[in-house]
Amino acid sequence: MKHIQKALGCITAAALCGGSLVTLCPAEAALHAAAIGYADIPGEYIAACEWVWNNRIYDNENEDWMKDYATIYDQLIAGNGTIHYIIRWDSYQTLTYDQRQRLEVVLNDTLNQWNDCLEGYANWPFDDVTVKIVGWSVLDRNCMQDLHSDEVVYTGTMNSTMREDIINSGMAADAARIPAIEPTEPTDISRYAHWWDKNWSYNGSYDNRYDMFLEGIDGMIDMGGFGWHYGQYLSASSILGLINGTASQHILLHEMGHGFGFPDYYGGIGESDGLPPGDFPGGEGSVMQAGRAARITVFDTWFARYAWSRLSAQEGRFDLSTLSPSVPDEPIEPDLPSEGDLIGDINSDGTVDIADVSLLQAWLLSVSDTYLPNWKAGDIDGNGRLNAADITLLKRLLLTTGTPDTPDNPDSPEIPDTPTQFELIPATVSQFGKLTPSVGDCKMLSVFVEFSDTKYTRALPIETVRQELFGISSGNDVYGSIPDWYARASYGNLHIEGNAYYYTLPGKMTDYMTSDRNFEGFFMEVLSGLDAQINYADYDANNDGIIDCVSVGVPLDYATDEQKEYWWGCTGTWWSNPNFALDGKQLNKYIILDVSPYTDTMEYLKTVLTHEMGHSLGLPDYYLYEAGNDWEAYHGAAGYERMDESIGDFSSFSKLMFGWLRENEVQWYSGGTQSFTLKDSATQGSCLIVPISSGVGDLTAEYFLVEYVTHNGNNAEMNGWTNDSGIRIFHINAELIREDWSGLKNFKYEGFSQYYQGNDRFRITRLVNDGQGFYHTGDICTYGTNGFAGYDANGYQTVDTGYTIEIGALSDGAYTVTVRK
Repeated sequence: MKHIQKALGCITAAALCGGSLVTLCPAEAALHAAAIGYADIPGEYIAACEWVWNNRIYDNENEDWMKDYATIYDQLIAGNGTIHYIIRWDSYQTLTYDQRQRLEVVLNDTLNQWNDCLEGYANWPFDDVTVKIVGWSVLDRNCMQDLHSDEVVYTGTMNSTMREDIINSGMAADAARIPAIEPTEPTDISRYAHWWDKNWSYNGSYDNRYDMFLEGIDGMIDMGGFGWHYGQYLSASSILGLINGTASQHILLHEMGHGFGFPDYYGGIGESDGLPPGDFPGGEGSVMQAGRAARITVFDTWFARYAWSRLSAQEGRFDLSTLSPSVPDEPIEPDLPSEGDLIGDINSDGTVDIADVSLLQAWLLSVSDTYLPNWKAGDIDGNGRLNAADITLLKRLLLTTGTPDTPDNPDSPEIPDTPTQFELIPATVSQFGKLTPSVGDCKMLSVFVEFSDTKYTRALPIETVRQELFGISSGNDVYGSIPDWYARASYGNLHIEGNAYYYTLPGKMTDYMTSDRNFEGFFMEVLSGLDAQINYADYDANNDGIIDCVSVGVPLDYATDEQKEYWWGCTGTWWSNPNFALDGKQLNKYIILDVSPYTDTMEYLKTVLTHEMGHSLGLPDYYLYEAGNDWEAYHGAAGYERMDESIGDFSSFSKLMFGWLRENEVQWYSGGTQSFTLKDSATQGSCLIVPISSGVGDLTAEYFLVEYVTHNGNNAEMNGWTNDSGIRIFHINAELIREDWSGLKNFKYEGFSQYYQGNDRFRITRLVNDGQGFYHTGDICTYGTNGFAGYDANGYQTVDTGYTIEIGALSDGAYTVTVRK
């Protein structure tokens, strides 16, 4: 299927780190050893920290991050463990009292994640720190709904200091919406404006000061921000997402990191604006390196400690002698579940089960687009914060009908922990902007359009269409409903619901065929015409403000060649009309269907729709470009994949990109001679990765991927094409870039990228031994096998990786595979 690729200009979410929040890896566990100090920093981290300190901070005139006494370190010491925030609401969106209270909880949680790095280290004095919102600066006082007498509101404004910076940096989602003015507050209570004057009165008391502001700006992209000692700038909608539990905290974590004095890492290894020589130790990167980590990493933790050691050694900078070990402010009273709420029922389905655990884990790991319908039910320990302790208590709930052991119930019996639930590996596609959610719930809308001059000749009743597309299939029917097909493909990790409609436009088909093949006007007229029948808010299951997935089909029974070419099935990205919304929901991806809802075409319609949904979920076409009559990327019995010729299931590579495999389902070769067991990938997650250009754990690099394929599940569709099954090997290059023209992250070598140099050079994915079928017991793959080589600097497969892969026995439904180097 042809695929339209346009990109909405926004900076995407960062890559997520693997690992569980419940079970720490050895490197992380070392961080929590008792009585740690400077001498406990591992050698490789000392070297990296010293390089950053010397080259990115104190010896770089452009990086004066820590030279004044205004960092969050200084603010916390001066405030005895407290930070005072003013919220600048550069928006005309309303805020309820509950939302304003919950933002304080979010700020506390985010800052305490940084404080957790320092807790117990050297002479850092605070086990916990407290954020207080001490005022609101607003454009319109009416935005503050249910204003309480104890809330301070400022209504002064000034010409916007950020509007031009946002636009020039490419961080404007809609420049016309960015206000020309911004709210302000009295500078005489700003600590940043007076940190150098120890005699400043702050209107009579230091308690009256504010340390930083958080500014929410309309028209700014959601996945981007700015940060300094004096505050953070995020989009207003991103802040609302943080409040509602639908947005990742990693942007705020990153911008708050600047408040501590930590720099961005934009350049390459050893460069003046880049990474330490040899890259960051541990392989996780840093939350301060946009696009690489979505949580505070081991390096971030050691560097936060290292910086504190260096700063606290500066004579006269800090006075720790007068600090109280307890935080002086009253703790935030948590907003606990109301009477009748079921503790632990985070997804509000009336039961407490593993789905609630998975949902909370996804939220804590900052998995993009995770939505908590009832976040209060997840606050098991009642402290107003969601963290790993709540995960542990929630797991205990699943083993007992009693009450979990919480601070409010100290006498409850000891209950053993549940076995570790392996985490889903975060979806790589979550870094590509707001797409159809690949994990969790998804609500899909399909509309079949007729024109005044063009009708469906054999259309099925709409109830039949709804049942065919979104109903319950019988058994494992590979041509059953879309939800059933994706439930099998995702191993139950993607849950789709949907609905279908017919709609008739008043014009002729040719009236909607624009010269630039821009379908947006067509979609706007169709969806607006159905607005009275459809509540589009129901089609945003992850509550990210975007309709999850929408397709529109047209009748082509008697179409001309020109019409068939124009309405060819494709997926596009909303681009020209970013402000268009219905019931408060905008569009991003949209699908054109060129197959009619007839009895004899329904199977093919589902085939097309499952492929196009793969684009809406974030994957490109795998098939070749400008390749004559042979467009297939993979050939032969082993060459069936949904994003190639739309036959069979997704490969394990595609499923990894979607976030459908768990940590224990992906095996990594790490050296020497190693044997692995591969199970049927059609029915459960199972694959092997043999790294080429990077180390263990890096899915956005060059590697070989090995999987066992049968005709089970969605691969039953292969029965009409081949009888063979077995092992297949892919050569992957999943490197990501941030495209200059779009601001979005994407695969560097997808077919529309400026880096794609032809089918014979760098590609995202290739089939090793293409066209020769599957590997079976006794087969050996080594250098010289077609496609079993690494890419050279010019993008050709010439590099001998030194690997040999031997296929062992098939026993009890699983293959043994041995890798040697």
